[in-house]
Amino acid sequence: MAHMRKCDMSEAVHLCKHYERNSNIKSYSNSEVDMNRSGENYNLAPERESPTEYIRHQLDEIQHANRKDLVVMADLIITAPEDLPRECLTEFFQASYDFCVGRYGTVSGLGEDVVISSYVHMDETTPHMHFAFLPVKADRDKISGEIVRQRFCCKEVVCRMDLKTLHSDLQQWLDDRNIPAKVLNNKTKYDSNGRALSVKELKRKTYLERDRENSRNRWVDSAESERELKIGRW
Repeated sequence: MAHMRKCDMSEAVHLCKHYERNSNIKSYSNSEVDMNRSGENYNLAPERESPTEYIRHQLDEIQHANRKDLVVMADLIITAPEDLPRECLTEFFQASYDFCVGRYGTVSGLGEDVVISSYVHMDETTPHMHFAFLPVKADRDKISGEIVRQRFCCKEVVCRMDLKTLHSDLQQWLDDRNIPAKVLNNKTKYDSNGRALSVKELKRKTYLERDRENSRNRWVDSAESERELKIGRW
């Protein structure tokens, strides 16, 4: 399953530390992180001296709106399917990385420079990759196709069509490379924009639905009891 998250600068700073398992972070809200296995994690992207400084450098070079809540990073989390053979994990993540570079490197006109980092986390219950990239859109000349400008604009990069086709396109990419991974399954749920819900969001949705069902049951029980009382009075 793939899940997209959009981040402003403050969120990006925090997440980049999370990706790298920064030594200043003594514990994680995610209790699944096993720090004893963090040495198994690796980064598929080109080495950046500092991911956050890389973002700031690109902000100096690429057009963007001057606002505090500007989305400067998108985090695409790609989780290894449960039935993927462990010996195929490395190939799966490399193929997924290549897919993401092709997809967002093209729309931005930056190629692999669109990537901030791409850490594969092996120290949690389920291996997954954080493909962190610059949500940059390249505007091209309609006739020549040449880039006339580039700008940060996450709503045009991570748009409804992108989210709607992400899983199916990734699945086709993996199938073409004979990688036995099924990212399309009945467990994947989407919001109204076609974005896949994260595990946390799925749990929250399940809890809310359960609460609503319990409330309905309590109302029915109460109404039934009231009806029986009225009948008893007669």
